Amino acid sequence: MAARTKTKVSPKYKTKYRVKNWPACDIALRERGDITVWFDEEAIYSWNALPSGRQGGPRKYSDLAIATSLTLRTVFHLPLRQTEGFVASLIGSLGLRLKTPDHTTLSRRSRDVEIPRLMYEALAASSVANIKIVIPPMKTATVERQWRKESVAHQQARAENGMYRYKRIIGDRLQAQHRESQKTEALIAVNVMNRMTALGKPESAKIVA
Repeated sequence: MAARTKTKVSPKYKTKYRVKNWPACDIALRERGDITVWFDEEAIYSWNALPSGRQGGPRKYSDLAIATSLTLRTVFHLPLRQTEGFVASLIGSLGLRLKTPDHTTLSRRSRDVEIPRLMYEALAASSVANIKIVIPPMKTATVERQWRKESVAHQQARAENGMYRYKRIIGDRLQAQHRESQKTEALIAVNVMNRMTALGKPESAKIVA
C-alpha cells in the first residue's frame, strides 16, 4: 500500500480569519493573569469537614478544601508538598485561622473527592447546554454521506483543538500516579480551562477576498 502523504495547502489559497472581538478578548487575556485570591465567608465556614456520623476517625477537611488545594496545584503546576506550602502561605497572608491539608492527605483524598463539573456554558450563561448531533433527513444517499463526512471532520477538528489547548495550558502528562487521582486531576484541569474560557474567548470570522 502506498504511503499516505499530507495534503499541503498553498498559503495563497489558505483560509484566513480575523478576531472580531479583540478589545474584549484582550481584557480577558489580562484577567487570566490576575492572581488575586480570597476566601469568601461560605468557603471559610465550609473549609473543615462536618461530622459524618460514620465509624472511624472523622475527616478533618471538607471536599471544598481538598478541591481548592488541588485546583491551585493544577493551575501553578506544583508537586503536592509545594501545594501544601503554597496553600498555607495564602491562608497566612489572608490572616485566616484555617489549617492546611498536608500533602499525604491531598494524595489520599484525591482518589475520592467530589469535584463539581464546571461547564463553560454554566459559567458563562448560568445554564448547561448539551451538544447533540442530529442527522437531518436527506433526499439522496450521496448528500447524506457528504454531510456525515463534513460533520465528523468538524467534530474531530474541535476535539484536536481542545486537546491542543489542554496540553499548552495544563501540560502533556498527569502528575498523579493513582488511577482515580488521575481522573480527579483531569476533571480539575477541564474546570480550570472552562473558567478561563468563561472570562472571554476570541470570535473569529473568515476573511472573504
